[in-house]
Amino acid sequence: MREPFANPLQLPESPPGGPGAGLLSGLWKGLASVAGLAWGPAAVLAGREGAERDERLGRVPALSGYGSSSRHGPRVWIHASSVGEAGVAHAVARALWDMAPATEVFVSATTSTGLARAREIFGDRAAGTAFAPLDAPFAVARALSRVRPKVLAMVETEIWPNWLAEARRRGIPTVLVNGRLSGRSISRYLAVRPLFARALSGMSAFSMISTGDAARIARLGAPTGRIFVGGNAKYDDLARPRPGDREGARDLLGLSPGTPAWVAGSTRTGEEEAVLAVHRRLLEALPGAVLILAPRHLRRTDRVQALAGRAGLGVQRLSKIRAQGRDPGRPVILVDTMGELFTLYGAADAAFVGASLAPKGGQNPLEPACWGLPVLFGPHMNDFAEAKAVLTRHGGGETVAQAGELYARVRHFLENPREARETGRRARRAVDSLAGAAEAHARVIANLLY
Repeated sequence: MREPFANPLQLPESPPGGPGAGLLSGLWKGLASVAGLAWGPAAVLAGREGAERDERLGRVPALSGYGSSSRHGPRVWIHASSVGEAGVAHAVARALWDMAPATEVFVSATTSTGLARAREIFGDRAAGTAFAPLDAPFAVARALSRVRPKVLAMVETEIWPNWLAEARRRGIPTVLVNGRLSGRSISRYLAVRPLFARALSGMSAFSMISTGDAARIARLGAPTGRIFVGGNAKYDDLARPRPGDREGARDLLGLSPGTPAWVAGSTRTGEEEAVLAVHRRLLEALPGAVLILAPRHLRRTDRVQALAGRAGLGVQRLSKIRAQGRDPGRPVILVDTMGELFTLYGAADAAFVGASLAPKGGQNPLEPACWGLPVLFGPHMNDFAEAKAVLTRHGGGETVAQAGELYARVRHFLENPREARETGRRARRAVDSLAGAAEAHARVIANLLY
């Protein structure tokens, strides 16, 4: 396991006292209960019926005993919010199973997309899956009675006071895994620090992503003796391309050998204009070059296509290519389908990661790095600062401050494929250097289980 931020893991023996401690706890519990009760009817009114409605109210699938015919081990409940956290939960669970194969894992998620992703990646290896119950005492109590976990693990920023209070009342250890707390959000949380401190004091462990995250949660009142730093398990969940995957990606897009191509992935408003202007200039030097353009939000696809038309660039949508084949006379491939960006990076020779020229915090630059691509990003990578730093340090990623720099670097890599491949190899080494965080977080859970 990685070095702890402070002291070795120790479990709390009793809740801290002090003037007003009970009042603050009751206040938070009351506020959270009101919010939860308000959410219940809202969920039904929004069309959440049947199994989802029942699970939100705590009627999750009942699980008997500890274990099944195939495992018979202690049960861990891992809660994730959405799609990204579900991937982290899976990476941590895999590491936990490597340490203790008999361990059962029950998975919950807040969003429907997160639950669908959890069911997809866990398959029948999970002891069960469900929508997360409302953070209201009756719903949480009912869910915990049905699942009966030995440890409750919350992923990243999922800190729910009634969950924590009810688990503590039942003697169930609670742990935050892959914990993160951004510098941008800390000021908001500090405004209600006494409430956070009370909730955090009852948690058994905090396995954080970075020393910065560890320091920030300590400022909120987490006991430093229970704080660990394990790295970002999201990187352990990154897919690793297999031999032949790159050829398959190029075949999907109808790209013949030697056709230079680059991806602009997860772009946001204001970035597409710059990317399209860059590609128009590239075509003057490299007439056959192809841009694979993937807006972050599919609802903007029509607008992006209109922008390309105004720039004088022919566009073909990915869905049309699938149905009709690629038209070589259209140099822009517009991605209009969900969940395919990672695969499409494999068709390119270089990549630009969006939400970074625009001040949107960036997107994950390690996905194209997994394919061994040189990775370019703008100056606004606040949400992926660690990944950016690692890529830059290994020489696999570069910051481009504006469209002119983006043009120069993309052109350089497309015209110098040997250098592009070497830079891509360094990018892949950067990804490999980040592996192992899931094991560190899983070890903290295992220390509570055994």
